[in-house]
Amino acid sequence: MHDTVYAFDADTPQAALWSISLGAPVTISPGVRVGIMSTPVIDTASKTLFVVALANEAGASVFRLHALNLLTGAELANVIVQGAVAGTGDDSQTTTCTSGNGEPVQPPCIPLAPPRTAA
Repeated sequence: MHDTVYAFDADTPQAALWSISLGAPVTISPGVRVGIMSTPVIDTASKTLFVVALANEAGASVFRLHALNLLTGAELANVIVQGAVAGTGDDSQTTTCTSGNGEPVQPPCIPLAPPRTAA
């Protein structure tokens, strides 16, 4: 939950092979920080580990998909995760949303909204 990924050799008791910080986790209330919440996925063919981290970037909460080299932890790429669907609900808005491929979604629409940072 603190936006750090560690790699261990499961066959030997030793320190981490590598670790990488993916940013500052989001503080959603005093003492509660949220970062990586999902299980990372490994593509064995390309030796790439994919992980989504929630990070505080310049005061804004952002979901970001990171591609890491499985052997070294080096970041290969990252993209902001965004999306929206047409519809109404608690979080619907009356202004245009942005879909996952960057196309506009006309209102009413519901955007993927990361949790806000605590004031």
